[in-house]
Amino acid sequence: MAWGTVYPNGKVSLAWCGPRPSINVYESLADVTAIHGHDGHTQVVVYDELPHPAAIDPARLLSRFDARAV
Repeated sequence: MAWGTVYPNGKVSLAWCGPRPSINVYESLADVTAIHGHDGHTQVVVYDELPHPAAIDPARLLSRFDARAV
């Protein structure tokens, strides 16, 4: 799972979560999905405003995915 930002110029930064966190910058959201989309198996959720932290449960989000497939 990663948190990201889409900037007005179209560039995207992703802050990857997990045991080896990192931050990467991409030219566009299209590039992100081409690189990390897993043939349509990746879900991108876009918020226009930041949700309240209590509304986001990373464990619930991660439980939707089979870690063996990653």
